[in-house]
Amino acid sequence: MNAVCFFAREHSKRIGRPAFQTYVYKYLALFDFKVLELEGLPALDIKYNAMEMGPVPLGLYSEKQDTSHYRFLPIRNAKGEEKTIVDPLIEPNLDYFSEDEISIMKSILDEFAHPGASTEALIDATHERIQAWKKAWARRGMAKSVPMSYSDTFDTDEQTEVYEHFLTYKALQRVPRRRHSMGQL
Repeated sequence: MNAVCFFAREHSKRIGRPAFQTYVYKYLALFDFKVLELEGLPALDIKYNAMEMGPVPLGLYSEKQDTSHYRFLPIRNAKGEEKTIVDPLIEPNLDYFSEDEISIMKSILDEFAHPGASTEALIDATHERIQAWKKAWARRGMAKSVPMSYSDTFDTDEQTEVYEHFLTYKALQRVPRRRHSMGQL
């Protein structure tokens, strides 16, 4: 929620108009997969689908549920088309992110959140930079949307420290979590 709020708020400040959901979705994907590439752990750990215009965070896209941090507002653009903006409601709490992660978020905004930037450039960046999107899109067949996998970010033939971090992350996801009643604690 804080990353969504951060990107929507900062985009609006830098551009002078609200952030369409497409921008926020692409910012989230670029951020999440960049951190994954650098550290072996996704920053956000959310599910994405590969669609023609790039990665889409599945829950945000399909549910568009308002939260205490942001809301989705339908608007009509100049052409009369209905679009959705992400309206941040609070200042995001950046304590959830490391200094490096905040730096990555800001660098994404520096590149794409200015009056001269185009939606197409942002979409192209997700196509070019996110290996998981490329692999999912290549195997989609005739489907308009297919699940993406963080695993597709890595060349499994290369045994790097970052890849080892990712394998540990994946292994920990498979460990069942114990549920205790209050009496057992």
